Amino acid sequence: MGFIEDSKAQAKKAVGTFITIACLIIAIISLIVLIVDRVGANNAKSAIENAVETGGKVLPENEGRLVLVSGKVTAGDDVTLNDPEFGVSVRSPYLERYAQVYREHIDSSDRKYWSWDWQKDNSARFYSSAKIGEFELSIEQVEKLSASMRYVSELKNSIAERYFLIVRDNIHYYYVPKNYDSFNPSDVKLYEGDGRVCFLTIDLSKPAEYTILAKQEGSKLTNFHIANSVDNDINYVYEGKKSISEILSLLDADMKKKDASSGLIIMAVGFGGTAILRILLKKRRSRR
Repeated sequence: MGFIEDSKAQAKKAVGTFITIACLIIAIISLIVLIVDRVGANNAKSAIENAVETGGKVLPENEGRLVLVSGKVTAGDDVTLNDPEFGVSVRSPYLERYAQVYREHIDSSDRKYWSWDWQKDNSARFYSSAKIGEFELSIEQVEKLSASMRYVSELKNSIAERYFLIVRDNIHYYYVPKNYDSFNPSDVKLYEGDGRVCFLTIDLSKPAEYTILAKQEGSKLTNFHIANSVDNDINYVYEGKKSISEILSLLDADMKKKDASSGLIIMAVGFGGTAILRILLKKRRSRR
């Protein structure tokens, strides 16, 4: 019995030592990440302080520099995008087909549930030129114009032989039922493998104002690299007109939140590891 009890004690001690070391390593790594993040944030702050407000104009002297561009999003009067698969057409520089499939899942308690999952293969994006001032926006920047995004609600059931037009929560969907012959549009019953598609677009009829902070590269706005930064690049899109000082205030507030959460993690892990170490040392002294 003595041998067995001693073996169990040794095993508990080994586990406790391992947990303590792991906690201390996590705390050290978290501290290093916090320091690196802070250095990167200071580098980003310094770069933003030296950014140039362009007034929306492409100027040769700003080439390669971090620039601030504010204004309303515009596009050509004849800009029209089409989704050939569904026959959807919009007068906009951006159109996204968002496809979903109805899938069965099992949660941590082995209970089944069903949800609509994004279906990458059947989704698609269509893009034409959009601008703020004289600067052309990339598709990634356009996708961040959330204040101007809306669901396309002018869908026509012109392809009823293949899809059904259904409205859910004011969103217009084309349903693609797996069992087409048994599908009832007036009493929708969903089955595994059913699909649906909705469309997102940029509404320029009431253009909102945005501010972009990025590198001037010709007439484009691209990533501005920051050394020793976790994010590495500056290519920020904000709703509304923002000044450099306002952007710095937003970044400072965000960094304070990160510092607070990281500090809590370091404290919790460090105290946990220290507490386990003290328990182990106390038990060791009591055996002597």
